[in-house]
Amino acid sequence: MFLIVGEIYKLTKEFNYRKTFLYFYQMGLYEYMMLSEDEQWNDLWQNGEFITHFKAINCKFSLYALYNFYVEVELDQETDRIVGKVHFKEGHTLDKYAGSIDINELG
Repeated sequence: MFLIVGEIYKLTKEFNYRKTFLYFYQMGLYEYMMLSEDEQWNDLWQNGEFITHFKAINCKFSLYALYNFYVEVELDQETDRIVGKVHFKEGHTLDKYAGSIDINELG
């Protein structure tokens, strides 16, 4: 989540009026995808919320909620090293977690 400071200008006959305002901006999936790979990882570790994991035959997956979307991190089962990640809002990637969590309560 970002804190953004902005200014609104209102011109009147007698003077320039400037009002400063603050508001919070929640990053969406598109903005996240526009970040560099390092920025994406940093944002995930700082702001992501671990939800659950899923084990397959030769790898395991960790699911994180980040803003209004999900990030799945794939790990090598033997070394626990990160293999990759995918980001999504819904679909078959989220479906494999349906047995371990109530996905309707997420997001």
